[in-house]
Amino acid sequence: ASGGKTGSHTKQGGEQRYASAQVIDLIPGNDRQILVATVDWRNSEKAPASAELLDVYTGKTRRVAVGPSAGASFVADHQGQVRIANAPNENLDSVMYVRGGEGEDWRVFNDPKASGVIIEPRMFARDNRHVYATIERAGKADALYRIDLQDGKRELLYEGDADPGQLLLTPDRKDAYGVLTFDGKTAIRVFEPDSQFGRLALSVQKAFPGQVAAFGSFANDGKFGLVHVFSDRNPGDFYLFDTEKKNAEYLASARKWIEPEQMAAMQPIRLKARDGLELHGYLTVPPGSDGKNLPLIVNPHGGPHGPRDYWGFNPEVQLLASRGYAVLQLNFRGSGGYGGDFMRAGYKQWGLRMQDDLTDATQWAVQQGYADPKRLCIYGASYGGYAALEGVVREPDLYRCAVGYVGVYDLELMYRDGDIPRGLFGKKYLEMVLGRDGTDLRARSPASNVDKIKAALMIVVGGRDERVPPSQAKALRASLDKAGKTYEWLLKDKEGHGFYRSDNKMELYTKMLAFFATNLRGGAKP
Repeated sequence: ASGGKTGSHTKQGGEQRYASAQVIDLIPGNDRQILVATVDWRNSEKAPASAELLDVYTGKTRRVAVGPSAGASFVADHQGQVRIANAPNENLDSVMYVRGGEGEDWRVFNDPKASGVIIEPRMFARDNRHVYATIERAGKADALYRIDLQDGKRELLYEGDADPGQLLLTPDRKDAYGVLTFDGKTAIRVFEPDSQFGRLALSVQKAFPGQVAAFGSFANDGKFGLVHVFSDRNPGDFYLFDTEKKNAEYLASARKWIEPEQMAAMQPIRLKARDGLELHGYLTVPPGSDGKNLPLIVNPHGGPHGPRDYWGFNPEVQLLASRGYAVLQLNFRGSGGYGGDFMRAGYKQWGLRMQDDLTDATQWAVQQGYADPKRLCIYGASYGGYAALEGVVREPDLYRCAVGYVGVYDLELMYRDGDIPRGLFGKKYLEMVLGRDGTDLRARSPASNVDKIKAALMIVVGGRDERVPPSQAKALRASLDKAGKTYEWLLKDKEGHGFYRSDNKMELYTKMLAFFATNLRGGAKP
């Protein structure tokens, strides 16, 4: 994109280009130009991405770096020099390259084949010599390090049961003093407790027990900071903090109409899968309930490889809990957030061990006394929709109902329809995570196994869904019709991968709550 919308072809101040652009960074002291990474659409499989200086007023660009290979991403130092590139190898693992500055050659800093680890650089430290990066470790969650680019020495800053989240930055955004963490409950971890802003972060956190209180941004001079306070029951409050006077002034709330004390608490859980793998997740029970023998909705997340569920305010979970349902969210194998080995453990396990994890978690909730074994449903979107339907295929006597929302139901169609196979590494990714054997894919596709289903079904479809096109749901529908199975069907022609119009969302949740009430509460009012 030259001077126009990202991902478009335009002609404004420069030659017409068929390319997409993504912002790398701003340029210190330069309000006119930004650094962008551009990918040429016409030759994207062979041509590496370029890093370019884009004049935001004229649309003209100047190339400052060419990636070492296709699919490269870039990190600039605090002088605006593009000095790090990460590019996938044939296994889609990131190879890290560094260089001294513009015009210099790339050299390999870390090759996973040789080192046995994958390094994902985040940002340069203030000295432009050290880099904050996560490093993948065998059988463990990723850890956060500060790495010296000159001698390769690594300083461990944080490690836990889950991968570290976003860095907490100093006002000038040139350094970090802490990191957001997700070991069970979301929290902040300050690794520079003696620094000015590390001390401030710790003192602010103490003022909001039971919640997360983190600086989101600062004024350029550091005198004021914006503090974001949230929890599983609080959608988020914002305060303006005076770093000199050490006081906070309330500004606004994300959903002011929500009363946190009326919301349900989200409890971190952990359990062992049938093969001994440790799994983490969250259980939410209705507010005011004794937490025993409840109707349970298992809610697998989408993705599935990369995303995960987190402790925090989830409107959909709160909606279900407010109607008397317990909600179980599991970070099954294949999920992100627990290290590379945990994610790769889900490759080619759609409908197999990934599904077993959800079954094991459901049975765990029953064994612990939380859930009534006769009132279990499973509901999810995207991959979660696949897991919902595959759940009632694989375990026909476990769940009473299932809701598939913009879900995948025919694995072979993943190679033909939608935006994934059209992407730069899309088909290679699908081959890696699904496999290519047609017989095997059909055996793991709900659309090919509807004869096993006993549960009540609700299928929700977006007519303009590019990620999971309607052909997926239509394949399932054809199989259900042929088998004489009944189901509820909700299609909105103008919606995509999830409903966004308020009237459509209202209809979706009204019908979904009625569906759950019929199947889990004997037709009680939703």
